[in-house]
Amino acid sequence: MHRDWLVAYTDPVIFPYAQRDLIPLSMLPKTARWLWPARTTMGNRATFSKHTYFAEGRPWWEWHQVALERLSGFTITFAEIVSHNHFVLDRGGSVFNRTAPIIKLSAAADEDEYLSMLGLLNSSTVCLDEASKPSETNDGRRWSPGV
Repeated sequence: MHRDWLVAYTDPVIFPYAQRDLIPLSMLPKTARWLWPARTTMGNRATFSKHTYFAEGRPWWEWHQVALERLSGFTITFAEIVSHNHFVLDRGGSVFNRTAPIIKLSAAADEDEYLSMLGLLNSSTVCLDEASKPSETNDGRRWSPGV
């Protein structure tokens, strides 16, 4: 069986973090120059407390909401809508959007446990079980594959 596939570049993202810390703009001079014209707009963004980044003394180049602790370690991710199981192991540092759900095992789980889970999730048994269950489409309608 032949499958068509494509690897493509997506929109670039500035992610000024190392490990779990925000990098000072003084350490990123080219990025600082590129972002500088947007500093007023970015600094006047509303926070959850209804103030601005400037008013709260937050760095204006900081991301609004990011769970840095979720970026480290292993992650299993998958596409929201697919015809077959396509679970993959990410070894850390990737950021996924809302259409690529993730699975995190316990903090004590090692790579072997993630690979075991990956093998199970990508198995034809799991695929058959999931294919036989009705699910909900994006517009809220229910469908059943008629298996």
